[in-house]
Amino acid sequence: MTHPSSQTQPLSPALDLALFELLATLETFSDADFNAHWTNLTEAELQQVALILLQALTVNLNGKQVAGALRQVRPSPHPLH
Repeated sequence: MTHPSSQTQPLSPALDLALFELLATLETFSDADFNAHWTNLTEAELQQVALILLQALTVNLNGKQVAGALRQVRPSPHPLH
């Protein structure tokens, strides 16, 4: 199996859009613990925060998450599911 970092293909449009949406969400994110508007994030900080979040997802990834995502990608062989 080829290691993803050794592939020379560009990102798919959907993956590119998902990364763009993550950055856009972080740029305006607000909840009880954090408000992006108050922090005045720079573009570099925004990208670094996104990178840290993606790395955390990678480290904490588990089989249930992967299986759940795969179920969303693959059509169910049973029409009632």
